[in-house]
Amino acid sequence: MSDFISLLKKLVAAHGEGAAPNMANLEQRKYDEVIKDCEEALTLDPGNDFAYAMRGEAHRLQDRYDKAIEDLGEAIRLNSDNAFAHASRGEAYRSLERYDEAIMDFDEALALELGNSSIHASRGEVYRQQGQFNKAIADFDKALELNPGNAFATEKRGLAENKAKQKPSETARL
Repeated sequence: MSDFISLLKKLVAAHGEGAAPNMANLEQRKYDEVIKDCEEALTLDPGNDFAYAMRGEAHRLQDRYDKAIEDLGEAIRLNSDNAFAHASRGEAYRSLERYDEAIMDFDEALALELGNSSIHASRGEVYRQQGQFNKAIADFDKALELNPGNAFATEKRGLAENKAKQKPSETARL
């Protein structure tokens, strides 16, 4: 999801050169290093929303969703305009099948970062998992309009379209 990474890179750029090592470690899947660096940063500055967001993302990528939600929530509390934290927390909620909370976070992330294909695709996937196929297709279409190469949106749009064509009794069994 390259748009998600671009959103993260915007967050890194907004926090200066000191944030770059965290981004490199995240891209290299050195999640424990990211967590360690963020903990050190939070010792020096407990109000560092960037450190909470990065640590939350590292936890999310290690399937530690409760820890991710906690850290990302703190990042949002400190900076409600942090679109990355909203989107990442939405992904954590989606992984836990807490779909209503995921949609609220994706809505907030899109209000801050309307042109992000990945967020549209992620929200579309939540709608698909809920059986709201028309909403899902609309989000996947928007994701593909913004980024025609979004393979996730292409694949999931096809699944949603197939389900939408089935009988209502079949789509209820999603």
